[in-house]
Amino acid sequence: AHARDIYHTYVSPEADAEMRRAKLRAAAFVATVSDYNARHLSALCPEARIERLYNGIDLSAFRPIDAPEQRPGQLIAVGRLVPKKGFDILLDACGILRDRGVTFDLSLIGSGPMVAELAARIAKLGLSDCVRLDGPRPQEDLIERMGQAEAAVLPCVVTESGDRDGLPTVLLEAMARALPVVTTTVSGGPEIVEDGVTGRLCAAGDPVGLADALEAVLSDRTAARKMGLAGRARAERLFDLTTNAARLRAMLLDPLSRWEAA
Repeated sequence: AHARDIYHTYVSPEADAEMRRAKLRAAAFVATVSDYNARHLSALCPEARIERLYNGIDLSAFRPIDAPEQRPGQLIAVGRLVPKKGFDILLDACGILRDRGVTFDLSLIGSGPMVAELAARIAKLGLSDCVRLDGPRPQEDLIERMGQAEAAVLPCVVTESGDRDGLPTVLLEAMARALPVVTTTVSGGPEIVEDGVTGRLCAAGDPVGLADALEAVLSDRTAARKMGLAGRARAERLFDLTTNAARLRAMLLDPLSRWEAA
């Protein structure tokens, strides 16, 4: 269980909840990607067997970057151009940063139905000199671009349908590259980012708060580098693909042993 499959309203809140309860009851166990999700699913179906299992990333592919590789003021944001990513809020925050005289350059990577809307917003806010819609990119290019950035940002929100991100993998990848991460308190955000230690957290839908968080990271390169290295250590501890895949394999091979032991 990840995100849209848990939170999005497909028919009605009542009908969707009953269908989800039926699936939860029928499962030998349910793996989900965050404690936030686990609490939600347990409240929905207290008798379900819920196991939190974080997404895993290949730490050998996303190696820590060296500070000299980074471009001062470079920000990177990656994701589908859909409402729950909060990229419209990010553009408003960029306008605030520009008005404050903060020097930055944002590369927004991804494709989706909001591309025209976001392009229009960039033009309306006069951000064409510091914000680029760079479209989708292969993973190799994404890894290289992360190596040039000083911070990664993903200002997730909850949509009107209830849809939201679960545990955005791109933020885990950025942490593995030793980048400080700026995100919101939506769903698994606080499980990814330890505020002030591996990055900055802010409230969802708040462009001023987001601008404050980004400015704090960009204004102190030494502190940002320290947060990035702490993020790498956190990724090694919690989000290693080899470790987490092995846990899932063990659960699939013997799904009831943990619950019978309990």
